[in-house]
Amino acid sequence: MNRATSGWLRLWLLMLVLPAAGLLPAQQSKPASSPADDEEEPASASAPAQVKWADSYEAAKAQALQRQAPLVVIFLAENVPASMGLESRVISDAQVRDLLVEMAAVKLDAASEAGKALFEATGQKQPPLTQIFHAQGPGNLELLDAIPGAAPVDLYRRHLQAAKTYVALARQEKPSPQVRWEMALSRLVLSTREKTLPVLDELAKNPPPGVPPERIKLAKAQAIAAKDPAAAKKLAQEVLQSAADKEELGGQAMLFLARQAAVEKDNKTALELANKYIAAFPAGGDLAQAYYDKAILLFGGGDRPAAVAALNEYMQNHRDDPASGKVRDLLADLTGGKRLPPPGSASRPGIAAPTATSSAP
Repeated sequence: MNRATSGWLRLWLLMLVLPAAGLLPAQQSKPASSPADDEEEPASASAPAQVKWADSYEAAKAQALQRQAPLVVIFLAENVPASMGLESRVISDAQVRDLLVEMAAVKLDAASEAGKALFEATGQKQPPLTQIFHAQGPGNLELLDAIPGAAPVDLYRRHLQAAKTYVALARQEKPSPQVRWEMALSRLVLSTREKTLPVLDELAKNPPPGVPPERIKLAKAQAIAAKDPAAAKKLAQEVLQSAADKEELGGQAMLFLARQAAVEKDNKTALELANKYIAAFPAGGDLAQAYYDKAILLFGGGDRPAAVAALNEYMQNHRDDPASGKVRDLLADLTGGKRLPPPGSASRPGIAAPTATSSAP
């Protein structure tokens, strides 16, 4: 495995640790109003919605306040491949546009007079960059998410949906523990997930109905994974030890620990845990994700045939699984069904871990 491939693999696997999918199982962790796992949904058959882009940053802020909607600021740069990819491949997606229509959105040239100072304030080195804010009042913007680069479409949709759900729930004056739990689940998808810790600590003392303490412990592990991986692993290991036979708890802890191991370049442990999940939960809600992660690990280790074999095994036994789309796409990539972009390219299925800035521009 060359250095470029190794670097891409670690980058991509780091993103696996961050989103809520995989840690919190779809069957039980997502209430009706929580972010939809639209990763496998087909694109809309109708024409993409027409996004009404604001003329300026200030106009977008005003719209966000008036509509009580998320504020989306997209920094771009002319003649930069990643920026062009974000516009042509991601923002053009029908489902992305459907979400942006419900938000206040503005596109800014990061080098222009209107955009330069705002972009420099983000701390990001180069565009493209997407930021999502909760407009709580005049002059009061809370950063929810920062997505650098040309993110994969499915992740971009997931982040927009999570922000939309979070802002909608945040409108309630006195949210119940259940609503606060849903808000935490939404924010765990976003780059500012660490902000959920105080809420999770309170919910651990007064959990919502039907939410076991282990679920909250897993959520805390996800919230602190980037900044304190050792503490996150300890929490997940405790859940695994106490509920190893329960897919929604022990199984999710296995997948979480597998991804943490991959980020730490311990591919052997990561593969062992992915295989353990596959063997223990053959009908698990995240079986497709487990096979997908396994294939990425094998491919990153230089064993493309084994990666293809793992994906074929899944497709032969679970072709009708609604979550099989990502496995099918990766199998096509690895077998030449469609061209596999070079390591490190903007069109790879992964983005850098978002770095949230502490204040709004």
